Order: sequence, then C-alpha cells, then structure tokens
Amino acid sequence: MIEDKDKEFVSVVIPTFNRKNMVFKAVQSVINQTYPNIEIIVVDDGSNDGTGDFLKDKFGDKIKHYFKQNGGVSSARNYGISVSSGSLIAFLDSDDIWLPEKIEFQVDFLKKNENFGMVLCDCYFVDESGDITGQSCRRKVLKNDGYIVKDVLVSPSLIPSSVLVRKSVLEDSGYFDEYLNTAEDIDLHLRISMRHKIGLIEKPLFKYMRGNDGLSNLSSGYEDNIKVVERFIILNKELIDNSTVRKVFFKIYSHASIGKRWYGEINKSIYYNLKAIFYIHGFRDFSVICFNFFGIGKFLIAMPIKKILKKEWSWKV
Repeated sequence: MIEDKDKEFVSVVIPTFNRKNMVFKAVQSVINQTYPNIEIIVVDDGSNDGTGDFLKDKFGDKIKHYFKQNGGVSSARNYGISVSSGSLIAFLDSDDIWLPEKIEFQVDFLKKNENFGMVLCDCYFVDESGDITGQSCRRKVLKNDGYIVKDVLVSPSLIPSSVLVRKSVLEDSGYFDEYLNTAEDIDLHLRISMRHKIGLIEKPLFKYMRGNDGLSNLSSGYEDNIKVVERFIILNKELIDNSTVRKVFFKIYSHASIGKRWYGEINKSIYYNLKAIFYIHGFRDFSVICFNFFGIGKFLIAMPIKKILKKEWSWKV
C-alpha cells in the first residue's frame, strides 16, 4: 500500500491468540485493501503457537506486531488502540476476512458525514470451510442512520470487524470494558450510540466466521448480555421510555431462557422465562413464553427417559 498524505490514516487493530493460520488470512485481507493509508497492528495476546515469528516471516515490516501477557480480547483491542497512530480505528477479529473495498467505502462515508462518529457495514456469514452460508441485513434492526440508541438497545449486537470509528469517539465514550468476558462489543456500541451518530453501509464488506471456538459461543454470554443492557438502562433510565425498556427486557430474558435451555441449564432457563413474564406486551410475547415453557417441559420429561434407556441398553450389553 502506497501512502496518500491527503487521506486520513486508519489504524487496524487485530487481536489474536493461538490462531496463526487464521490471523494470516485476516492480515492479508487488510494488505489487499484498496485504501492506501493503513497501519496494521496485530496484538498477540500471549500466544504460544509461534504466532509472532510466523507473522514476521510472512509480512515483515508490513505489520506492527505487539506481544503482551494474556488478558482477553478487550485488553488486546485496548492495547492496540493505545499504540495506534490513526485518526480512524478499525477492528478485525483474527478469524474474519475483509473484502478489498471495505475501508475505502467506510472512510468515504465518514468523510461525507463529518458529524457521524462511527460507520458499520453488512457481512457474509461463512462456515469453517470459508463457504458463504448467508448475509446480514442490519437495516432491518437499525432503521435509520444517526442517533440509534433505541434500535441498538432492542437489537444489541455488534460485529467488531464491521466497525470504522473515529479515535476521538473512543476517547470520548471509553474503550472496551476489560471486566467483561463477552458482550464487550455490545457495551461499546451502546455507549457510542448514546453520544454519537452511527451510519450503516448496506453492503457486505467482510466475511464473518460463524461456529468457531470463540467466546461468543459461551453460555455465560447470556449473563454478560443481560448485565450490559441492565447497567446501561439503569444509568440512562431518564432518557429511555418505558415502552422501549419493556421490549428490551422481554427480549433479553426470553432469549436467555431459550439459550440456557439449549445448554441444558434448566433452572436458569426457567428463571429467565419467569423474569420475561413481567415484560409481556402482546400476544406474540405471550406465545414466546408458552413456547419456552413447553420446551422446558419436553426437556424435563426426556431426561429421565434417556437415563432409563441408557441403563436398559447397558444391561442388555
């Protein structure tokens, strides 16, 4: 990439931990960007698989590699921000891949919309083989560009690899919360959306890996999501109407109930379904509650039967 001094400088922060083969593809996708003014910051969060030597051998001085003691993805991203030189910051997870025009499209958006603090984009979903399985349509939940805190609250999800944000916005809203194991991206999205305008490019500009062994697949993620949303609403309760609060709480509690049932944590599934009951605001919500209890009932009935069959089969063998 040949630097163009008339264009804003973009710092790309790539956190990684023991993923040298995956991060290679991620870094290469940044090098392939059509936008010229980019620095690539790889924050190696305590890898012991030879990531550092591997990247230096493959890319040399095309990247800046920083090794730090393992502290989690938020710690790695924050470290990357702290050593960055750009006025614009982009994040790329080590298992995701950007399409070549990703940064060019987003820089152009922020140049044309100087009062916006951050811009997102859609993505292609891919499996572990790299095959496309679908694509996102964020406009379904982020109805408009601008101050979108209500939309973010109702559908609190953010893929870090979709982000291009002004560094000044991060300095104003705060960096990633290092005390959160998951949902740190949602927490940041909410804080930024409360104070700054956010835009969306309705075009898939990167490939997002689904079904990998990341933290987002942990059961504890449901508790972190709830913690983040509850904390945000408490801190900003005077600015959020009651109807939105009811809708948000019903959604996060009912979703947690379904997720916990899927993980076999039935006591927690029942607990969150009971909490969701207090925020029902229509027949559709009522049907969700009934469906959850029906699923819990099926699980409770099936468990003893599975144990009996297992014993019977063991006895026959």
